[in-house]
Amino acid sequence: MAQLKRESVPICHLCGRDIDMALHYLDPWSWQADHDPSIAVLLARGDDPDDVQWLRPSHRRCNISKGNRDARRPVISSRQW
Repeated sequence: MAQLKRESVPICHLCGRDIDMALHYLDPWSWQADHDPSIAVLLARGDDPDDVQWLRPSHRRCNISKGNRDARRPVISSRQW
C-alpha cells in the first residue's frame, strides 16, 4: 500500500476529487487504499487482495461509504433527491 500511496495520483477513484495527502489518516477526506474489485470478490477468485494491481486511491469517507460493493456499480440510495 505504501507503493500505491507514493506512486499514485492523489485523486479519489470513487468521487474524482483531489486527496489531501497531509491529512491525518482518520480524517474522512484522508487517503486510503480501496480494493477494486472488493476483497470478497478477490478472495473468491483466489487473488491476493493486497497486490497493488487491485488497489486504488480513495478518500477514507468514500471507501467506507462504498463498503464491500463493486466500485463500478452505482450506489443506489433509498432516498430520491
